[in-house]
Amino acid sequence: MRPPAKFYKLYPSNADNKDPVIDQLRTAIEDSGLDLAKISELSDVSTSTMWNWFYGSTRRPQHATVMAVTRAIGWDWKLVKVVGAPTLASPARKGKRSADTL
Repeated sequence: MRPPAKFYKLYPSNADNKDPVIDQLRTAIEDSGLDLAKISELSDVSTSTMWNWFYGSTRRPQHATVMAVTRAIGWDWKLVKVVGAPTLASPARKGKRSADTL
């Protein structure tokens, strides 16, 4: 089975065509009860950066800033192996590297 050309095309698009991580992070921030000023203080990510994620023109935030905010509100992101997902390894390479190791 051949993987799709672009994995990010599998995400449903939202009205602003923003990365889905923005919606997930917005929900986590709302659940945390912290305001952007406090999160900025804890994460060293400016309030204007976060404002641009949620209300401005930023479409694809940098991973480092997303992780800084995520950890500042007490969360973490991790990779999880999807059972039955296509792999990029060819049959000749399967013996050299496990499909679920990075």
